[in-house]
Order: sequence, then C-alpha cells, then structure tokens
Amino acid sequence: MGRLFTFSKSHAHPTMVRMTASLSILWVLVCLAGGCDDSWHGPEEMEYDSFGLKKVISFSLTSEDISAMRNNTYAKPFVRTMVAIDGQPYPAGIAYCGATSVDDYKKSYEVELDNAYKGRRIYRINAMPTDLSASRAMLAYTIFEQMGFDMPMYEPVAVWINNAYAGMFLWQEKIDDTYFTARKKVPLSVYQAEDSVARMDDTANLDEEFSVKVGNKEMVDLKYMIQLLIQAPSAQNRAQLEEVLDVESVLKYMAITAYIAGHDGIVNNFYLARTKGDNRLTILPWDLDRTFYSTVPMEDGEFFDRNFMMSRFYHEEEPYGAKFKSLYRQVATLASPDVLGAALDTWVQKIRCAYENDPYLSISGTSLTQHVTDLKSRFAETAAAVNPLIPEQMAQ
Repeated sequence: MGRLFTFSKSHAHPTMVRMTASLSILWVLVCLAGGCDDSWHGPEEMEYDSFGLKKVISFSLTSEDISAMRNNTYAKPFVRTMVAIDGQPYPAGIAYCGATSVDDYKKSYEVELDNAYKGRRIYRINAMPTDLSASRAMLAYTIFEQMGFDMPMYEPVAVWINNAYAGMFLWQEKIDDTYFTARKKVPLSVYQAEDSVARMDDTANLDEEFSVKVGNKEMVDLKYMIQLLIQAPSAQNRAQLEEVLDVESVLKYMAITAYIAGHDGIVNNFYLARTKGDNRLTILPWDLDRTFYSTVPMEDGEFFDRNFMMSRFYHEEEPYGAKFKSLYRQVATLASPDVLGAALDTWVQKIRCAYENDPYLSISGTSLTQHVTDLKSRFAETAAAVNPLIPEQMAQ
C-alpha cells in the first residue's frame, strides 16, 4: 500500500510553493510518464498547497504500483493506495482511465474508495490532456446545464502524487448507479458509448459500441430502440420511437454538440439511460474537454453522419430537423460570446495559480492568457456564423 502524507489546511509561503513546484517539475513529468520509483518521497510531513483551489487530492504510488500500471496501460489494472481528500485518508484502488490520456504524460485516474466520500465511492480525476486551456469542459458543462441537462458534479482540484504537485485536474462524478440514486432516481439501464464506434445503425455489434453500466447485458431496450430507429420513417414509427426514446433530449444534445463543435460526442462520450417511471432512454453527455476547436454551421448535416440516430433526426425535417434548428438557435442565443466570455473569465480567475504551477500545462508553450484570447475569438467566430440564422425577436 502507498504511504499517506499529512495534509495541512494552512498553505506554505508562496515563495516556498513556487520553489517546490519548480524543483519537482522534472520529477513529476517522469512520474506521470510512468518512469519514477519510490526512491524519493520528500518530507514525512508537508503542506500540500491548493494553489487557490478548494480541494486537494493526494496519493502515493510505489515503483511496483507504477510498473503494474505502466506495463498494462490499456488493461488499466487497479493498484492499492491511500487517497487523501483535503487531508482525510481513504483506502482506495486507483487506475489509469480514459482512451486518450493513457498515452499522455499527464494521465487521468479512476478512484474507487473503500468508504464513500460525499455519498459515493467512485470518482474520476480527469487530466483533460487534449485541452491545454483546461477550460473547455467547464464551458461545455455550463451550456448543457443551462439547457436543462442534469450534469455530473465536477470541480478543479490540485493533485499531488508522491509528494510532488502533479497539476490541476477535474474531480468528477461518474455517471453510474450512484449518480442516479443521488438524484432520487432508480436506474434500470445505463449504456456508455465506447471506443468511438457507436454508429447505432445496426444491432449486430452493439456490444462493441456500448458497454453496460447498469442493467441487462443483452441490452434489450437499446436493441429495440435501434430496430425502430433504422425502420423507414412514418407517423407510426415516430410514435413508437418516441415511446422508448426521449427524442427531445437527443435533439438538445445534438444542438449543443454542434454549437460547441464536440466531434467526440457523435460516436463516443455519451450515455443512454433509462430510469424507473420513464420507459424512455435519455441521452447524457460525458467528457467534454475536446470542444470549441472549430465552428460547425447549423447547416452542416455531415457533422452527424457517423451516428445513424443523429443523422436521421437531422435530415428528417419534420418534425425533428426543424426542432433541432430551433434548439440550435436557442443555444446560440443562450451561449453568446459575452456570456461565454464572462464564464471563462470567472473560471480562469479561479484556476490561474494552479494552472501556472502545473508541471504539464506550464511548459505547453502557450500561456493561459493566450488560450483565453483564442477561445474568445472562437466564440466570436461561431457567433458570426450563427447570428444571421437567429430570428431578430429571439436575439433580443
């Protein structure tokens, strides 16, 4: 089991913090890459600085732990350690997670606590490796929340590994049975789109497209929904489909995903879930750091072509295509450059110290200030492409 180090809520002197972070950069990069061992531990007791964030997560890994994780990167085995959350120790298992970050220096982790913290045992420590601004997921979460999606909890945290600052991560609630019970819902089926192959155009390979998180391994309800989906559209077919699929949630999801240019969210990074009292599958977004890298015009139907469900709804003008376009305009009005810019400024003020001391982000070659400028330019570019499509009364 890894060693637990004491956390103090009083922070070190800023100068000492800067020295500690600077001296440990090389060590952390090596450790994040999977090449460190337990020959260096630092002081037995030290202050884990939060760098202005509200939460600190710390844990240690032995050389044996790291070898087991590094040599089985894609199998993602769990190793035992002690995870401290704001200084409170929790025996836990920890493993690499995510399809992308396992190849990066700064890796994401899944934590399974032996005892619950704030009502749940499983959390994700998300490195956001594709987003050097460390801001895109927050922006996307904000839009989904404002459009009525019940998003998982997330917050920026300072993570320390083997007494060295590993950087700023997102501490995230997973979409699982606990996510639903915390919202006083009983999950009957929960399916996660897998490995960027969730085309939803057939039921033959559904076990490759989705993993079952809750419910029957045969995915009976999902198979039935897809069978209806691929039938020729008709009034009867639409009525049957809407009995087993929350089409409104899918159209909202499509509108937001197009607006934020969430290319990963078409055949990956979403869940379909059904709860007691509602016979319909509802879509839920997940892992939103690869967003706002481009602009997707509302007329770009090819954006959805990789997913049969979304492509059908986009191209079936009445009633779905027209509803999608109305929702897209609603998103564009809600998420104006001024609104997104203000949210970004507030977020950056919160994370700046943790970001600028992050051993991965601080050597990326682009400052946080420049990332903010680039994102605001993206907001303006998207608005310029969308605004002519927004009815005047809706834009006021």
